[in-house]
Amino acid sequence: MFLSELELNQSLIHALGNSKSLLFLCEDIDVLTHKAKKLAKQINCLLVLEGAAVDSCGQCGPCQMIEKGEYPDFILVQAQAGSASIKIEDIRRLKERIYLKPFQSKKKIIIVQEAERLTVESANALLKILEEPPDDASIILLAQSISRLLPTVVSRCRQVRFPKKDFLQGNDDYQARIDLASRFFEIEDLIQADLLCEDISVLERSEIDSILLEVLSILRDILMLNLGLKEAGFRASAHIDLALRWKDVFGCDSLEYLMEALLQVREYVSKNANIKLSMDFLLKIIVREKQK
Repeated sequence: MFLSELELNQSLIHALGNSKSLLFLCEDIDVLTHKAKKLAKQINCLLVLEGAAVDSCGQCGPCQMIEKGEYPDFILVQAQAGSASIKIEDIRRLKERIYLKPFQSKKKIIIVQEAERLTVESANALLKILEEPPDDASIILLAQSISRLLPTVVSRCRQVRFPKKDFLQGNDDYQARIDLASRFFEIEDLIQADLLCEDISVLERSEIDSILLEVLSILRDILMLNLGLKEAGFRASAHIDLALRWKDVFGCDSLEYLMEALLQVREYVSKNANIKLSMDFLLKIIVREKQK
């Protein structure tokens, strides 16, 4: 099972409690905006505050105002119309508001949209706020690339990475899992293994386990094809092309070895092993068996 929106937001709220500043990273800006708004709704939703086990109702006053950007304790910092950057004047306006008491909630949520647009001057001004934020405020920076942010800003935020495809959209779970699992059998991804490792490492361990099971299923289908057991059927129609492409690449012995190695990696992941190292280990084994 993939982590639910409720579970994700609860973990992020816990992270905010330990660190007043978060840095959301994802190549898809729409995913970043969605995550930030959902977190703000979770914190302020009247139904949640009454004890309901939901991520947010989407119908109460705070939820609707946050969606429209009108909630007084949900402050959005972004480049002004006609400007390509977030200027120091924008951060000065934030400073005027951030030290005021919240209007309706216990805590203000400040979202810095497209944080890469911060100029050096505005980033340094924001840095002073990050160093000593008020107790009743939390700051979330949204960025598509960490390389365009000042290291001093990054160091004062807890990083939270999200995959390019939003795995939390229920109807897309299965296809998203298929897509990522298939990348273990794409030559480009095997050559640039660090990119695939990065995309996998941003997921929750339960999500990674689901993807590894899908990879295992693909290996099983390739093995069935090699053994001439076509009548056994494929786990999914999406595996057919992969199995046909790879059936002459791996022998039966290699496939059995890969399946055992994958099961071992699943165990590593379940025991909190480093995700990137675990994925890199598995990908190197696939490459090695491919080259035999």
